[in-house]
Amino acid sequence: MGNPSCRLCSAFLYDPAWRRAANAAGENHWYEYVREINDQLGLKAEAITPQDLPGALGELTSLILPPRDAAELHLDGRTLEAWVEGGGVLIGWRTVGLDELFGVEATGEVEQPEDVYEPAAFVELVDSPFTEAVHTRWHPDQRLLVFGATRPVAAQGDTRTVGTLFPRGGPFAPTAAITACRRGDGWACYLAFDLAETLWLLHQGRPVWEDVDGDGIHRVSDAALTRGQQLEVLYADELLFVLRNMIARTGQPMLYQIPPREARGAEAIPDALFFWGGDDEAIPEAQLYASEFMKERGLPYHVNVMPREGEFAISKAEYDAIRANGHEVSLHYNFMDDREKPNAFTAEDIQQQMEWYVSAFGDKPICTVFHWTLWQGWADSARWMLAAGNKADNSRIHRPSPPLNPAGELGFAFGTCYPYYFWDDAEHHNARVPFLCEPITAYELGYSKEGEEHFEPLHRALEMAAHYHLVMDMFYHSCNIMSKPACRDAIDEALRYMAELGIKPVHMGNDELWRWWEARHEAELSDVNAGADRLSFQVSCTYRTGVVVMAPVVDFRPARALCGGDELPLLLRRDLGQEWAYVACPPGDHTVELLP
Repeated sequence: MGNPSCRLCSAFLYDPAWRRAANAAGENHWYEYVREINDQLGLKAEAITPQDLPGALGELTSLILPPRDAAELHLDGRTLEAWVEGGGVLIGWRTVGLDELFGVEATGEVEQPEDVYEPAAFVELVDSPFTEAVHTRWHPDQRLLVFGATRPVAAQGDTRTVGTLFPRGGPFAPTAAITACRRGDGWACYLAFDLAETLWLLHQGRPVWEDVDGDGIHRVSDAALTRGQQLEVLYADELLFVLRNMIARTGQPMLYQIPPREARGAEAIPDALFFWGGDDEAIPEAQLYASEFMKERGLPYHVNVMPREGEFAISKAEYDAIRANGHEVSLHYNFMDDREKPNAFTAEDIQQQMEWYVSAFGDKPICTVFHWTLWQGWADSARWMLAAGNKADNSRIHRPSPPLNPAGELGFAFGTCYPYYFWDDAEHHNARVPFLCEPITAYELGYSKEGEEHFEPLHRALEMAAHYHLVMDMFYHSCNIMSKPACRDAIDEALRYMAELGIKPVHMGNDELWRWWEARHEAELSDVNAGADRLSFQVSCTYRTGVVVMAPVVDFRPARALCGGDELPLLLRRDLGQEWAYVACPPGDHTVELLP
């Protein structure tokens, strides 16, 4: 911010009455998802009501505005303009009534499609400091997706267009979807759409109460809204990175998506996280074989064991041996056997198979998966599994059907590589469901269905993971590890290519990923104070290796990170257009200082 010393604080304008009114009308309050967006970013932002904003504005350094009219919110444009010129970053999501401040002029309205689950428009990112290296270099011609009503604008004066809007069903003259206007020491940034609605719909898709893809079964595939698009594009995450770069202009630190490595110095700062697991398909001996193979490679592994008529293809002794290898065992829900299409299931069905698992192995599974990636409803299945004792699910398939089993392919059918929590519908008050989605992304990569080497998509997945610093699911069935040499060769090639690329990885299983993401969600990052040659903050995290704090390099380039007189691992790295100082902080409560 350029001051001798100032407190950094990010916020979003929010009033709980907005959700209550929307839900009373039977509508989702899409803006509620701003909380999940902040969680994925690792941004510890405060909710500020319109009534409290006048007294709080001077303490804020960035502020997100909702898709509402500024007059309704009693926002004073002149006061906000003075705040921006003093160094604040203001970000409007389809906000009306502040066009002059944002440096834009509205050019019309693109109505929400009759089907809310269909995209309303497409966005093409434009070269700018906010978008550098953000859009996929692997599929550069693919545009991003926008859902809900949009308010196209034209950039005025020195306002920069960051993203161009192309309404669905053109031809229409392109307008601005995302803009950034430099005002004094700050920025006024505008999105012509509700980012919360777009990301919520991309992540959760449509409710699965009917067969959408024509395979006759209620599956996660029916929920995906990216059908017909290039599926190797991070539709949600790219928009998340643009938002992060906007907020970074204030110097606001955030929590990295990956925990520290157990290493010294800059080696403690990882490049990507890979979580390894797969299903057993109820094939005997495969579970322990896969565990032994992965142990030999120094890798974690998570095997989902599937019941058939209440029985598992793994004994308690084999279960104990796998756990002794340091690996994880979990439940593979099976509602395919002896059931008629569309293979619907209920909360009671979930509970019954949970009881089978507990009876067989003595504990409850953490992260489960559905056979054939079945699903019911929107957040309904998540709510049912949570009630049964589950914590997370790994069924969000990477590509919609057909084919029924898209093995050997990379994909982001739900727009993200990062875990996220489910959020419920209007009937359930749009409440956050404390149940984690761990999306499938890299599915049996590195070999073909015929058992032949096919490394290209595997290499591409690892290159993307390193470029974006992703949390990548490395999904390999235990039965394939046992029966297909090409599957084992693919895993070896993944490790070899990581080393060739110089990737510093963190490896874990699905259960451990839940532990990490839950600890990250609960972590605190507060009392952030910035000066011309010093940045300090309080950080608290219970995860066993601690947490990495990523601080934008703004006023000075840190050379040391100190905690109680001890030096912490520090790495300066330019990522997606912004230089960041990454600091590996130990578990517990600490005060950390960054110094030149």
